[in-house]
Amino acid sequence: MWMQEFVARAGSPQRAAGFAIGLIAVVILLIALLVSLLGGDDNSGADIPATETPAGSILIPTGLGTPGASTPVGDDTTGAPTTAPTTSTGPDRDALVTPTVGSDNVLDQIGQPTPDEGASTGPPTASCSHACLVRIANVPNALQMLVQNGVRSSYAGDAWLWAIAEPSEVASISSMTNTEVIRESSETLALYMVTVPEGVAEQGAVQAFGTVLDSVDNHRLVEVSKAPPNVRVVVDTGLIVEKVAPAPPSAFGGQEDRQTLEQAGVGTLIAGVDDSRIAAAIQELQGIGSTDGTGVGTRYYTTPGNQLAADMLFTSLESYGMNVWYEDFVTPEGLLLVNVIGEIAGTDPSRIYGVMAHFDSTSDVPTSSAPGADDNASGVAATLEISRILAPHDLRYSYRAAFINAEEVGILGAEAFASEAIAEGVPWEGIFNLDSVGSSRNGNQIVLNATGESVWMEDLIVRVNDGYDLGLPLTVFQEPEIVADDTRLRDQGVESVLVARELYGWSPIHHTENDLYANVSLQHVEDATELILLTVASLLQ
Repeated sequence: MWMQEFVARAGSPQRAAGFAIGLIAVVILLIALLVSLLGGDDNSGADIPATETPAGSILIPTGLGTPGASTPVGDDTTGAPTTAPTTSTGPDRDALVTPTVGSDNVLDQIGQPTPDEGASTGPPTASCSHACLVRIANVPNALQMLVQNGVRSSYAGDAWLWAIAEPSEVASISSMTNTEVIRESSETLALYMVTVPEGVAEQGAVQAFGTVLDSVDNHRLVEVSKAPPNVRVVVDTGLIVEKVAPAPPSAFGGQEDRQTLEQAGVGTLIAGVDDSRIAAAIQELQGIGSTDGTGVGTRYYTTPGNQLAADMLFTSLESYGMNVWYEDFVTPEGLLLVNVIGEIAGTDPSRIYGVMAHFDSTSDVPTSSAPGADDNASGVAATLEISRILAPHDLRYSYRAAFINAEEVGILGAEAFASEAIAEGVPWEGIFNLDSVGSSRNGNQIVLNATGESVWMEDLIVRVNDGYDLGLPLTVFQEPEIVADDTRLRDQGVESVLVARELYGWSPIHHTENDLYANVSLQHVEDATELILLTVASLLQ
């Protein structure tokens, strides 16, 4: 009945059909509009076909220093992600997601990294079964994060850090930032970092230099066949080579309950001089590089024992709580050698005082047996002991220990050390050079030599000897013909003085296989240590 009435009102069946079609169209339109406004539900159970990622698309993974990311993504040297949610066929993602380098990477500003500081938290992404070499994204506060885990970097680049870490440390660090295990070994003796400057072609030089263990950005971590290596093939191409630092010591000197030197009393410091430590250091240095089990080796500048000694000195200074670094230099024949520098920063950075000693040795068979116990393991041991005793104190001025290389073959390390100090404007005020302080041939005599503006250092040593009633017989020279490491420093304007018991040519055992610990007077090394400890401490308070 309603249909007949509808047709009657429309006037004809044709017009009724038209009205009906229009009404249906309006209803459909209203329904579509309503659905659009309310939104669809992709999870309604309908099967939605997956869309394949087009080749060349860039998928940036979470983590790698991204704030709020929960799962850092590790990467290997090829740039392939180790735990990425998707595989990308685009460019190396290391070039796409570069960790931000923080401006607060200062070791003494230790703060727990948080996601807001560029580190992410989540499960570990890297692991190893024993101490291993890892590469870590240099996110903000990365250095503080390492320190809190008992780790420090062996090499720091702009975007990456390389470090030796224990398994538990690797797990902790990798839960906070991108971490890649490079190899499961703590050995760094033959590791060098080659940096490729922008615009410089490698030209196969890196591969010719050694085995590339890691390659990221412009850094190539290389293991050489022999340390110290000849770097001519690299540096002549315009590349930069630097020595990778050794693994950190197992323990660091305590930094709590520090006193100033005035509070401690300078005169009381010599009570801390430990002759057993001095003896152990001389014996260890004598045996470095030994290959026949005799405990007599060589630190000659071309031998692995030379770099082994440098590593030993590095970790020794670091174990006292000092900040330590290598200063690289290249010999005329192309060998990359290192000087070892350790510092106790003072409250007033305008002056630096220090003690130095050369650690290389020589003999008539230098590459096989050059024990160098007096010349100059004695001076090195004294410098270590002075540094150990000063390290727990708050100093007014900064103190540095400088272990110098290649003295026996042209005083090369001292030349490089002084040149770098002058170029960088290091505010050196005076350096005491300890060289061969263990001989007993001339009684208890100590020889001093300085020239020009450095003569004040001789006068100060004399006053300290008298003021503290040490009673040591001092022979004072001001002779420019006496040449040692301190001479090269004075030549470049760094004030310095030689402290020795034997001068070049005096001793019948120096530069021979007989320069052994058995021929060293431990008491004489201890006396020289006390004299220079009191002298340099008087300048630092």
